[in-house]
Amino acid sequence: MGTGRGEVLAILASFCYAVFSLAISRSRQRISARQALFWMSVASLLCFLVLEAVQGQPLTGYSPRAWAGLIALALVVQLLAWLMINNGLGHINIALGTLHSAFSKW
Repeated sequence: MGTGRGEVLAILASFCYAVFSLAISRSRQRISARQALFWMSVASLLCFLVLEAVQGQPLTGYSPRAWAGLIALALVVQLLAWLMINNGLGHINIALGTLHSAFSKW
């Protein structure tokens, strides 16, 4: 048995994703998927910069290959995948969609 830290982090992550899903679902009633993705990205960037400042981690000194990998991940995962998710959240009831995804693995 461990310390339970992983379980606490998993519960926290689940809670944060639920809040995110509700926020995106509500915002998609008024704005487009692209606008929702833009504002989500701005908010994430600001949170990341605050976290970076608190932890003091460097944002420079990485190789061009590392930056190319990060840019590729950003384009594929963040831009394409989140755009599709945000688009879908504008067309479904978020509570039913969440229940379906949670129970579809059983």
